[in-house]
Amino acid sequence: AFIYSPWSVVLVVVGLLALGGFIWLLRYRRGSRIAQFFLHIWDGMMSIRYMPHRGRFLLLTLLIWIGYFCYFYFALFAFEATRDLPLSVASIAFAMSSMSVIVPVQAGMGAWHAAVIITFTTFGMAVQPAKDFALIVHTAQTLWITLVGLIAIIALPIINRHYTRRRTAPAASVR
Repeated sequence: AFIYSPWSVVLVVVGLLALGGFIWLLRYRRGSRIAQFFLHIWDGMMSIRYMPHRGRFLLLTLLIWIGYFCYFYFALFAFEATRDLPLSVASIAFAMSSMSVIVPVQAGMGAWHAAVIITFTTFGMAVQPAKDFALIVHTAQTLWITLVGLIAIIALPIINRHYTRRRTAPAASVR
């Protein structure tokens, strides 16, 4: 059940304003740098159509996001305050935290925490348990990603030691 909080009104209003601003920007200000930025992102996403092995790429992308969601969801069971949250609240908190990563700060520091804390408090959780969850889960995620990244940096040259790069001939210039 939805529990009213002042943050819920703020989130809905900000979301609607952002959506309206985004639509206005793309419709009436196509030449602006911001509109061009989003149009370039859209072009990049549409380039997947021409990608070799796009089915494998999309499957692996989906599996990564499922794993990321499961990590977030199972972490809820480690905390007394979040243990009984419904899947819907977990999904909203996950979506908000995922969107917060686009804020240009290193590793989502602060933005990720704020998204999770605001989402949880919107649904009636006390502030301190929401802060505890955000700090511990984000720290564990960051440490895990760092550890796996370091292992990959060490392992990839070993795994690819027999790999030789093939150079393709430059494309003929059109006159």
